[in-house]
Amino acid sequence: MKSSNTSTNCKQNNSILLCATGRCGSNYIMSTISSDPNIFNLGEFFNYKSIWNLYIKMQMAGFFKNNLSNCLFEGDRVSMDELNRFIEPLNEELFNTTLKFINQELAKDTVTKIFMYNIPSPTVTTKTEISNINVEKVLLSDCDNLIVTYRENILSTYISETKANINNIWYVSQHSNTDRLSESQDCKIEWNKEHYLQRCNNIIFWSKKLYKIYQKFNKNKCIVKYETLHQQENKLQYLQEIYDRNKINIKINKHRFAATIRQSTDKNIEDNFTNPEEFLKDYDAIKDTLCYQMATT
Repeated sequence: MKSSNTSTNCKQNNSILLCATGRCGSNYIMSTISSDPNIFNLGEFFNYKSIWNLYIKMQMAGFFKNNLSNCLFEGDRVSMDELNRFIEPLNEELFNTTLKFINQELAKDTVTKIFMYNIPSPTVTTKTEISNINVEKVLLSDCDNLIVTYRENILSTYISETKANINNIWYVSQHSNTDRLSESQDCKIEWNKEHYLQRCNNIIFWSKKLYKIYQKFNKNKCIVKYETLHQQENKLQYLQEIYDRNKINIKINKHRFAATIRQSTDKNIEDNFTNPEEFLKDYDAIKDTLCYQMATT
């Protein structure tokens, strides 16, 4: 007989996937979702730097310490394939297991963020890209809701991304990096036309890939454009209306919501660069690459 204190929680799964192209307000949107106390925030589950990956690596280290020396002492060989199986980024199988545990044992829904640089691009691969995540498989087999967020202005995306790579300030909120806000706002980068066009090709590739995934997804879904969101006087109400209209079960809790703080300031675009003359000289050659328009709902 089960104890009266034994948990019998077993609710219908409601997993949410937030897919983003990068530097498009995903932290702000994630904060609105995770403000709902019924939703467990898994963050960037597939990012090798995430806390979940660090935990797994700690457990792995203990396994090797306790077992690897015995295997070698006994003359057994440990193949590189076996080693890679332990050290590779978190996979879909573990993700699915985690979703079920949180849903059944904690009786909570989940939200997970995946950046499109978690999948390979045919142009440029950066150190943050992970090539073994099948986003479509994760969506089709494990997720019930899809929220896509993107930024139309590619040049602004590039400037924001390049600055963050330089100063390592990826977001500012009331809980993080507030003392570095001025540093972030005052940061300037060197304009490089070739580098911009290279990143532009990647951003367009990821955006198109993201929209194709969105089109295939046949459950509850919505698209949030960065520029439209930040034109709203009441951003929380705007997002709540989008969630409700598309039947995505999120109830924003204003008291739990932790807003991110805008890092950019209003200024001429060339003032973001240490070599503004070079940027202005190249502007005519790049002006047709400045925007990517994704169809919205």
